[in-house]
Order: sequence, then C-alpha cells, then structure tokens
Amino acid sequence: QERASKAMDFGLSIRKRGYNVYVSGTWGTGRNSYVRLLTEEQAIKRPVPNDWIYVNNFTDFHNPIALRFDAGQGKEFIKIFDRTIDFLKKEIKNVFNSKDYENTKAMVLQEYTRNSEKIIDELNVIGEKYGFMFTQNERGLVSIPLKDGEPMSEEEYRSITDDEYEKLRSNSNKLSLETVELFNKLKQEEEDYRQKVKNLDEQMTRRVASYHLMNIRDRFKTNEDVKTYLDSVVDDIVEHVDRF
Repeated sequence: QERASKAMDFGLSIRKRGYNVYVSGTWGTGRNSYVRLLTEEQAIKRPVPNDWIYVNNFTDFHNPIALRFDAGQGKEFIKIFDRTIDFLKKEIKNVFNSKDYENTKAMVLQEYTRNSEKIIDELNVIGEKYGFMFTQNERGLVSIPLKDGEPMSEEEYRSITDDEYEKLRSNSNKLSLETVELFNKLKQEEEDYRQKVKNLDEQMTRRVASYHLMNIRDRFKTNEDVKTYLDSVVDDIVEHVDRF
C-alpha cells in the first residue's frame, strides 16, 4: 500500500511536537507489525534518548530537580546512590561511636569545664564578700547563704530573724548586680561549648558523607548537575544528622 507507506514515512519525519500518525484498517492486515517495523528502522538511525531522573530539591520540596544522563546511566546512578546512602546510615552511626569522636568531644568538654570553673571561682570570691556561695544543682548554678563560712542548712534558713532575712535579701540583690557580667560570661561559655560540639558533629558528618559520595562524583564527573545535587545531599545529611 504505497499511500500508507508514504504517509508513515512523512509522519515519522516530522520532528515537531503535537503531530500524530493514525493508522486504520481491517483486523489481520498487519498494521501493528508494519508500524513497529518502520518505527524501529527510524529509531536505529536516531540518537539514543537520554535518561532522566527526578531527585529531591532540598530547598523547594514541591519542585523536584531533573537530572539528565547518557542512555543507561540513569539506572546505574540510582543503584550506586541507594547503596551509598544505605552504607552511610551505618557508617555515620559508627563515626559518632568512634574513639576519635569521643576523644575530641571530651577535649571540648574539658575546656568548657575548666573555663566555667574559673568563672565560678570568681563568683565565689565576690559571693563570700556578701555571705553567699555558688554551687551547681539540678536547677543550674544557684547561690546559697553562708553561716560561719559554711552553707546554711534549710533548718537554719527557716529559723533566721526578720532582720537577718532583710540583710540576706539586701546582700543578695547587691551580689546579683555585681555578678551580672560574670553570669553573662558563663552563659557565653555554655553557648560556645554547644556551638563547638555542633561544629564537631557537622565536621565529622561532612567528612564521612563527602568521602563516600566522592565515588559517585568521580563516576559522573562530567555531569555538573550531578555534582551540584551531591553537594546538596551532603548539606542535607549534615543538617539532619540526628536522623542517622
């Protein structure tokens, strides 16, 4: 059927969107076989289409990112990536249980403890002048009134006279005013400690995540979009390391 053959050739030669070829005829005339034969002949002459993969957009979850790969590389990327993430779920946990991490964190804690104790000593020097001492309990750092140089018991505190109470209250107010700067320094030390531990956690996580994702980066090193995506994966792992 020469007309049908020319129509098919013409239809398949059109490269613009929105055009279709409609084939009609009675059952058993070989429509499907003929269309498949022609389309396969045309497909062989044309470039193999790219693989496309949608991945998470960490800054806008409702708009995933499309990554383009050479034909066949898409499945390879998925396989390597999934395997790497499964491995990282175990490896990151191991890193935080390692001696290296525990020792480094202990050094940060020692520095914080040393600096805090120095500030508390300064507080107690001032506190002694007003008849108080500072000590740590479940509520944090608290001041305790002194009697004969020793911490006053609860029973002794209940038995003080009104004049003694007023004197304690007055001295406590003076102590609070004089120690404001030291308490601010103590609070800053605590914030610095938490930030250093956070930085340590991020540093350890980024190191292990970047190292293991490097294999994927090297395998697809000519694909800049993959590199950008892997950078965002590392950033997201670091941000949500507690999930690991």
